Amino acid sequence: MSDNIVEEGGIYKNDEENVVAQIALLTNSPRTHNGLVCYLARGLTLQRQFLERVASADSAGDFNISFVSDESLAGAGEKYLLIATTECGAGGCTETPLESNNRLQFLWRGDDPNPPTLESQPVVPLSVLLQPPEGSSDRWTQDQALQQFRELISNFKLLPLRNAYSPK
Repeated sequence: MSDNIVEEGGIYKNDEENVVAQIALLTNSPRTHNGLVCYLARGLTLQRQFLERVASADSAGDFNISFVSDESLAGAGEKYLLIATTECGAGGCTETPLESNNRLQFLWRGDDPNPPTLESQPVVPLSVLLQPPEGSSDRWTQDQALQQFRELISNFKLLPLRNAYSPK
C-alpha cells in the first residue's frame, strides 16, 4: 500500500428536498480514520451518536451516526449536522464509535491510538455529512435527517469500497 493518502470527495444535492450531502473517502490510508474526529477537532459540539446498520444498493454497513451543532454562519449553533462514518474492508463496512464523556476532551487530527500493524487489513474510510435544507430553521428534525441519510445510502454501492484492496 502506498504512503500517498488520497482523499476524494463530492457534493450531492437532492433538489426536491434541498438537502446537501458532502461525501469523502480515503484511499491508500495505512490506518483507520473516523471522520467524526475531523469535525470535532474543528470545535463542533457532539450532541448524540449511535451505531446503525444501514442498507446500501448492494450490501449493508454499520455506520457511526452523529449529530453535531452547526457552528457555521448559516447555522449559528441553532441547527445541527448529521455525520455518518464507516470503514469498508474485505470483511464489510463497520465503525467504532468515538468514546465520549461529559468533560473536556482534546482531539488531535492524525493521532491514532491504534497504529497499524503488519496484520492490519486495509480499509477505505467513508464519511457523509448531511446539511439541513436552506431556510429550514427548526423544521428539519433528526428523524428526517436520518431518513434522508438512509435514502442516500440505499442508492450508494459499498461493495467497490469493500473490494478496493482485495487480491486481483
